[in-house]
Amino acid sequence: MLFKMIRLSCRAIQNEIQMNKEEQMKRYLLVMLCLLFLPMTANAGTAALEFNDESAEMRLDVPLSEDSYGKVMVGGRLLFNDDEETEMASVEFKVVGDPGSVPGLEVGAGFVGYVGESHDVYDFNNVGIALMADYAPPTLQGLGFSVRASYAPDIFSWQDSDGLFEFNTRVYYALTPKVKVYAGYQSIEGEIDGFNQDVDIDKETRVGLMLVF
Repeated sequence: MLFKMIRLSCRAIQNEIQMNKEEQMKRYLLVMLCLLFLPMTANAGTAALEFNDESAEMRLDVPLSEDSYGKVMVGGRLLFNDDEETEMASVEFKVVGDPGSVPGLEVGAGFVGYVGESHDVYDFNNVGIALMADYAPPTLQGLGFSVRASYAPDIFSWQDSDGLFEFNTRVYYALTPKVKVYAGYQSIEGEIDGFNQDVDIDKETRVGLMLVF
């Protein structure tokens, strides 16, 4: 079942490459809205907004299922960066869980698809894998840390892109079990097709608010 979902996702992404970027961005926005209507498990979803003076990012994560081994989630994101002239959307399918040996630690892995434009001339479509970890030890009483990295190789990169690498990290504090404030740094770099050169898609420090619903 999982491999069937992966094949269908890759086929859909390949079909989207033929569309212009305005249509792609609209479809990814529609995906994010549709996530709100997915049937949820007892475990909550999250909605986050982060920003600075020159950029903003919106993210939505919705759980699909949960068992004793962890939970399956889908997510969507929209990113706008005036400094880099970037408009980007991404969708992801991931599995996260508690390894059990370290209280407050959650780790996960998944697949992520990107589509966007940067610097007015660099169009990119990528599919990659992502690894993530979140650590909020009970002794810190609401303070937590998270880190995430994803990589899309050349074989899964199209348009002007020969690859993409993303890294971000956050420090957050839970004001209540359903409200978190955070500060984070994010770097997304794309490799230009045919050149041994990278382009900054996003490289910013932002503050944000996350709501659990």
